Amino acid sequence: MLPATADEKTRQMLKLRENSLALVPRELMHCAATCLAHFMTRAIGRQKLLEHERGVEILVKNLELCHGEKNRRARGALCQVIMHACQDTQVAQLFCEAGGLDSLFRVLHSLPEPAREISMATTCITTVLNYNPSMMYWVAGKLLVAHITQDGFYVRVQYKPPRSPDDQHDVPPFPTLKELCEVEKGKFKTVVYAWPVKPEPEKAPTPPPPDVPEPVKERAGSKQGKAGKKSRKAEREAVKEEVQDIKTPEPEVEPAWTPPPDHELYGMIEDVKKTIMKSTQYPSANLKLRELARYVCKRMGGSYTEVDLRHGKLLHLDHVTELKAKLGSDGVPLGRIVVGTFIHRAILFKVLADRLYLPCTLHRGAGYTAWNTYPCIDSSCSEYVVDLMYKPGALMYVGSAEAQSYMRFHA
Repeated sequence: MLPATADEKTRQMLKLRENSLALVPRELMHCAATCLAHFMTRAIGRQKLLEHERGVEILVKNLELCHGEKNRRARGALCQVIMHACQDTQVAQLFCEAGGLDSLFRVLHSLPEPAREISMATTCITTVLNYNPSMMYWVAGKLLVAHITQDGFYVRVQYKPPRSPDDQHDVPPFPTLKELCEVEKGKFKTVVYAWPVKPEPEKAPTPPPPDVPEPVKERAGSKQGKAGKKSRKAEREAVKEEVQDIKTPEPEVEPAWTPPPDHELYGMIEDVKKTIMKSTQYPSANLKLRELARYVCKRMGGSYTEVDLRHGKLLHLDHVTELKAKLGSDGVPLGRIVVGTFIHRAILFKVLADRLYLPCTLHRGAGYTAWNTYPCIDSSCSEYVVDLMYKPGALMYVGSAEAQSYMRFHA
């Protein structure tokens, strides 16, 4: 019989086996992570990571074990793996969902203050956010020109970012789109997402089958009738053998969750590509952005005045609440909103501008306020604010009083 302490030792060994760094020397871990980082620079490496069932989860788990000065080299190599792997938007999304960004901030906080600015973890955090626009907007409250929105981009409306990416406080958990779409009793929240899907064409009714004359039965004594009986008997025996060879089917795998498709947004994208991008009426990016602003304003309920907004004549809350009740979800497709305020219009403008390869930023303000800026060529200022509410298509200097009033309006 095993001694009484055997069970305790077995539990200790199993606990050590779960800890990958406890079994692998630090130098070996550093070499393995360096090789993996080189593999992640290639597209096939990132694809293999996605195909692995728990690849991203294991990466986050090993990162959690790299605290302290003793694991500095292994931690740096793992950060290089993450930086290269998260160049794939899907990997970056899975990494954030698995709590990877929280782990990076915990690693960063474990370092002494002078070492944080030059730490590989700081560079890794910036890389992850750059390749995950939803997370960047959640944390920093802004998207720059280089942050291109993709299908699946989502924003929680009326959510104030707690800090900038360079701040040293804890990051709130980053919720997935599925979690945000779930209705919670007693909690008011709205998430707007971009999921453009081409509508399926209506299927034409199938014509009735043509009249086929019945086959002529052969006489029982004829040679053709006997040959037909033999062939049918052979077919039945072959079918029996196939049925015996059939194995038990494998259980079906549930498909991944996807939000309701946004056919309206797909139609908008195709519309602006034809009317704005390919049109000769707007030869410059400046003219294209102005026309796109007018298009967004028209699709979101038209222009308003400050007096109208202050007296509550823009009924976007009633409209969005009605959409949520109809869909049975707190998630609303961006293309379904036809009465939108600052933030709805700014998100739609950014999404469409990215599809047209037009330079555009997205910034969040207080409440439902948000705005877009356009980098100008004129040397007198650095950016213009795009008006989507009052004078659609107007460009206001960022430092002007008009632009400041637009950005500080509490919708």
